[in-house]
Amino acid sequence: MPRANVSMSRAFNKTELLSFTKQPVHILHIIAHGQGPKIQTGNGKTNTTADDFTRMGAKGDKLPETVVSTACTFFNDAWKVALKACGVRILIASPDEVTPANLTAFDMSFYAALLSSTRRGMSTLDRVDESFKLANDYYRSLWPSGTKFAKFKLVRLQ
Repeated sequence: MPRANVSMSRAFNKTELLSFTKQPVHILHIIAHGQGPKIQTGNGKTNTTADDFTRMGAKGDKLPETVVSTACTFFNDAWKVALKACGVRILIASPDEVTPANLTAFDMSFYAALLSSTRRGMSTLDRVDESFKLANDYYRSLWPSGTKFAKFKLVRLQ
C-alpha cells in the first residue's frame, strides 16, 4: 500500500479544477493565487470560489480527505465550510500571504515527511497529522528570528 496517493494536476479554468477533485487520491494540493474565499484558476482569467465547492458538496461530490493549499489566505472560514461540505477531514493552509520561498520550503518539508516514513499501522489521516507536525517544526526553523514568513496550520474539519 502506498504511503499516500498524491496527484498533481494543472487546472487552466474552473471546470478543470473542479473535475480534478474527483481523482482517487488521498490528498488534493491546491497551489494558486488566493484572496479570501477565491482562488485564481490557471492563467488568472477565472476564479474559483469557496461557494463553488460548497455547491459541489451539496450535490454529493466528495474531495480527498486531506486538502493542502499554499494559496495565500486560504486558511479561512469560507474555505473550511466549503471543504467540510465536500467531505474533507483535514485542511493544511495558511491565513497569511504565501511567497514562492514559503510554499517551496513548506511543500518540500511536508512531502518529505509524509512520503519518506512508512509509519506502518497508521491511517493516512494520522500520517498526515504527524507529518505536518514534523514538517512544520522544520519549516519554522528555516527562518531567522524576526523574519516574516507564512505560518501554516492544520485543522481537522470532521
